Amino acid sequence: MQIRIIDTTNPKDIQEFIRFPFDLYKGSEYWVPHLVSELITVMDRQKHPFYHHSDAAFILAESEGVPIGRIAVLHQRKYSEFHKAQYGFFYYFDVIDDTKVSNALFDAALDWARKRGIEYILGPKGFARSSGIGLLLEGFDHLPAVGMNYNYPYYANLVENAGFTKWTDHLSG
Repeated sequence: MQIRIIDTTNPKDIQEFIRFPFDLYKGSEYWVPHLVSELITVMDRQKHPFYHHSDAAFILAESEGVPIGRIAVLHQRKYSEFHKAQYGFFYYFDVIDDTKVSNALFDAALDWARKRGIEYILGPKGFARSSGIGLLLEGFDHLPAVGMNYNYPYYANLVENAGFTKWTDHLSG
């Protein structure tokens, strides 16, 4: 297994990061993908306003050159200024059901965060307030409401295994 921060100026890297969940959720009638154009824009450091004040890294896990997981880690400086502590977020977390792979992704994300002095990591939490937040913990047999993420049931165990704990509940209907 290889873990790497992708080059967001490389179209092949961008495509691999974007494409992975389409393969992971293939056959799922409940998963609703992010807009590809949104992902392309959010990875464009020259165009997206997030990068005027903050930074992010996009990380892929691969096995024999095939993506098996991904995660983005964000240093949201405006959020950190408001809360008077250094906060990071993780987002775009998608992974096969494998603790080793998810732990390696989180380790890489936390390493990136520590190098920037980030004290706390929250997530899943995206680039904007309107980005989907949190993990789905029940209701896997329903289409997600607008603004809510969909994930497989095993995600909660992988995130908890990495040392994260639930902070709050969000309900949708």
